[in-house]
Amino acid sequence: MRIVLRNHSEVAHYWANQLQSEGKANNMFFEGKSIYSYGTHFEIARFVSPEVVFYNASSYSVSTSKHQSIVRSAIPAYCKVFSVSSFNDHLANVKSYLEQIHELRMKATRARVYKDFYLRECKDTILILRDYLDMFKVKGLSRNTKKQIQTLIENVDDVLPEDVEKALKEQERKERQAQEKALKQDIKDWRNGNRNYLSRVLLYAYLRIKDNIIETSKGATVKIETAKILWKLYRAGKSFKGFKLDGYTVIGLTGNILKIGCHKIKMQEVNRIAKELNWQT
Repeated sequence: MRIVLRNHSEVAHYWANQLQSEGKANNMFFEGKSIYSYGTHFEIARFVSPEVVFYNASSYSVSTSKHQSIVRSAIPAYCKVFSVSSFNDHLANVKSYLEQIHELRMKATRARVYKDFYLRECKDTILILRDYLDMFKVKGLSRNTKKQIQTLIENVDDVLPEDVEKALKEQERKERQAQEKALKQDIKDWRNGNRNYLSRVLLYAYLRIKDNIIETSKGATVKIETAKILWKLYRAGKSFKGFKLDGYTVIGLTGNILKIGCHKIKMQEVNRIAKELNWQT
């Protein structure tokens, strides 16, 4: 087992896929289910079950915020992630969600420009609270608090008027179009080596060849020769589910999407790299 890993991204990916019991690089490390920034005083995230992660909602420093971002992007898409104030106290987390809901309501009341956005955040937080209570048994809630929560959940669809929600969705659609246009240029620059990174919240991962390895837009790297073995299995029509790609587990191929660890990669992207490496000949 290799304890000292190459960089923060590799640490995050090894932890997120639970490839080994410990690992570290510079100022980030993980032990078992938990991953830390600088020391055990700041736990970034923890697996509370194989498909549920608690994520530290607190901020500490600029560098720790970067660590948090790297970890958040490495968590597999199938995992349910809760941003929490405590890793051990369910009651504290419920109270924190209620405080957020109250604060968002107050902001919406005072806001002149961003009222609708605060209401959207409020609605989303109520839904998160509902999921949290469905998943965990929370002891110690007072009768009044239970009644308050029940009222919030029952009336969640009334938080944001339907016409306002439609308007927000239309605005978001236009913003997405503008972002997609900008992203195309960013991807081109990244592939050409003119950018060191892409957004870590992209739905699909992109690939490039750098220093004789294949690198993903999430910062993971695999050796070309290992990737070629997977490619040959795919081309031969053989099963490759569970294949270990330099430590990352292949989940499988669903339609046109290859899932490896926390990565979802379109096959057209895989084919592009294969063509660049002359694997298709």
